[in-house]
Amino acid sequence: MWRGTAGRCGSAEPTLERSSDGGETWEDVAPRYLGIGQLLSLSPFADGQAEIIAAMGADCEIQTLRTFTQGQFWESYPDALAASYYVDAADPSQIIGPDGGFAAPCPDARSLRTGDGLVAATCGGAAFVLADDDTWRQLPATGAAALTISDGDVVVAQVDEACSGLALARYSGASAETATQAGCAAGSVPSAPTAIVLSDQRVHVWSGPDWDAVAE
Repeated sequence: MWRGTAGRCGSAEPTLERSSDGGETWEDVAPRYLGIGQLLSLSPFADGQAEIIAAMGADCEIQTLRTFTQGQFWESYPDALAASYYVDAADPSQIIGPDGGFAAPCPDARSLRTGDGLVAATCGGAAFVLADDDTWRQLPATGAAALTISDGDVVVAQVDEACSGLALARYSGASAETATQAGCAAGSVPSAPTAIVLSDQRVHVWSGPDWDAVAE
């Protein structure tokens, strides 16, 4: 498991940690020796491998770094950065993609995820998907705290009166008008910083200081 907090380049140090015992203990693996200043995204791979997009050095240069050694060593991959999507660290109303920058659906985009030909993000409690005509479509999600993409669907952690915490709902692409329920993370807090990821047929929900795994 991997987790991180963004920080802010030049003023607040980011965090980046890895756990090999299911979250019981965490190891600090932030590449401070390379001058990491802000964490923009984190994507784990298999066998202790991971990729981050981060602002690096005194100039806060955006780089893609990869590790193949459980976070012990990191190396910059410029070609991977050129193929990536990420929220502009200097202007969160802009998203940077392989073809350049374009407007986010709001002034402060969060939880940006891409995959299966989809681009999705949350904004102020709403969830958006970039449609084929390059316009943002709002999903019918209420109180969206975070999202991820799986098998062509957008999975949203959202507020639902049937769940005491955050409900997990699957929306089928940008044109979805209804959702399929994917579980309830009863211990999560809708107002807390939240992240979700799918692994081994479970939705892992990080809400505030705690995490939970919800079967789909």
